[in-house]
Amino acid sequence: MDVAKGIAIWLMIVGHLNIGELTHIYIYSFHMPLFFFISGMFFRNNKSFFQNLESAVRGLLIPYLFFSVLNLSICWISPYLHPELYYNMKGWDVFIASLNGIFIGTDRVTATSFLPFGPLWFLVALFVVRIFCSAFSSLIKSEYLLGGACLFASVTLFVVLSVPVYSFQSAMLSTPFFCIGFLMRKIDFEVIRFKPILICLLLIYFIAVIPLNGKCDSDAAVYGNWLSLYYVNALVGIISTLLISSYISSFAHLIRSVGKNTLIILGMHGIFFKLIQAFSILGGGSNSVYSYMYIIIAPLFVIYICMAISAPFNKYFPYAVGKYKKTN
Repeated sequence: MDVAKGIAIWLMIVGHLNIGELTHIYIYSFHMPLFFFISGMFFRNNKSFFQNLESAVRGLLIPYLFFSVLNLSICWISPYLHPELYYNMKGWDVFIASLNGIFIGTDRVTATSFLPFGPLWFLVALFVVRIFCSAFSSLIKSEYLLGGACLFASVTLFVVLSVPVYSFQSAMLSTPFFCIGFLMRKIDFEVIRFKPILICLLLIYFIAVIPLNGKCDSDAAVYGNWLSLYYVNALVGIISTLLISSYISSFAHLIRSVGKNTLIILGMHGIFFKLIQAFSILGGGSNSVYSYMYIIIAPLFVIYICMAISAPFNKYFPYAVGKYKKTN
């Protein structure tokens, strides 16, 4: 699981760069659904609703608030770089709008709100997903009935309701991945037979079929041309990644370390990206951030910096990274 998370967090960072439409389609078809799927594999339906609520607050909302406040230090930059996208906000209005965005919990830019750092939407959406499924688990004890009920209810709510706060639409669109991950949590991907053949078949499907559904974006609750194909495509990408991860897990120690610190990378990479982008533009001009060299080196450098600060974060700020006690 840690290797898969390491791959997914790298794809998330690359996806925030100018990588071309087709590459964007491939990455966004499955990389965030993978995180919901893995989270579902660790969901425990034998806990009470309030136990799950406490766990979700500690593991998701506290880190969300912590990293949101940290990212307030750079939130003022984007409205000045892209004033047309931020309703020409300036000065104090930028700070107030970012605070509003934190409490609204969605990074859709409006005339009065935006998240200081957009990728933090995931923590809010996952919180909603976990509470949503916890409410059902307090009523339904059968695992398969629970998974089916949550899946059906979330898709129905996604189709019929439009709730513009707390990443509700994104949460409902992503809940089926959480449910399927929960139902598949007992599968040992290490012992699946004919793994290389299965990986090849899945990758052939992935390369050939994914573009047919067009652009997807879990954050914006965009599923492409067909909702059903969105789920199928994402599951193909998820299973492929998990199989590849289990195949390389014996020697992918660095990727595993990255996967264990995805929350720090999620919350901090925006700050370091802004700094790297600024230095790149100063040194090579505005076009430097579109070069292949930048697309390759910048994500690796950002991950390296985040990994370097992970130890003190885990030791001195465990609650900020969703942990309940200090770790050495």
